[in-house]
Amino acid sequence: MKKITVIISAGDTDKYMEETLDSLSAQSIVNDIEIIDQTKPGQITRGDEVLNKAEGKYLYFMNSGDLLTSFALEELWNICETKHLDILLFSGAVFYENTKLAKRYKNLSDEFYRCGSYAQVITGKEMRNQLKKNKDILPPVSMQILKKDLLIGEKTDFHNRIDTDRCFVKRILLKAERVFCVNDIYLYKRITEPSGVGKMLQVLTTPGYLVKKIFRYMRKNGIKCTGIAIIRKLRAR
Repeated sequence: MKKITVIISAGDTDKYMEETLDSLSAQSIVNDIEIIDQTKPGQITRGDEVLNKAEGKYLYFMNSGDLLTSFALEELWNICETKHLDILLFSGAVFYENTKLAKRYKNLSDEFYRCGSYAQVITGKEMRNQLKKNKDILPPVSMQILKKDLLIGEKTDFHNRIDTDRCFVKRILLKAERVFCVNDIYLYKRITEPSGVGKMLQVLTTPGYLVKKIFRYMRKNGIKCTGIAIIRKLRAR
């Protein structure tokens, strides 16, 4: 049995696939990693079929074009085993395909970094509440290590857009009994245009998302203002 099965999903970043594979081949436990490349034509995507094929005790979903630090999977594996986890969440950073994207999304450079303190193993429901309390976003599946057994019976297809499938992430998190989060950055997520991540970031920059963040800030600081006034200001931008 392998320690971790890495399932690589394709987005619009296939031209960087070789860099992603180089990142995996440089892992300190490369001999204990199984790679299932979903970017090749004719690959299976049904959840049950992928799980039957996977040999790893844990699963990691990675987008083509993204990069891992060289000790990422070894360190994450050790944490999972030591703490007997169902899910391990971790932080990531972004880098951009071009300067245009860097300027457009410069305010989101730290969006995937966990700022809160997570010192204990808790249930998935408790972790979701803790993330909200700390004002940290729920990380995409590419910033999680999942125990394979947790996904048994999961009917979601492991498709090319799974990294932006927040319903899948929430559903799996709520099933988990033992969840832990580390703030260390292990993944460098490439932002391209268009891409699954790029589209997700577009969602994060919509007025609705910004209004929620503004309201949270206002409540925290005791600022009073009508929602209509805020929306008008955003629409006028």
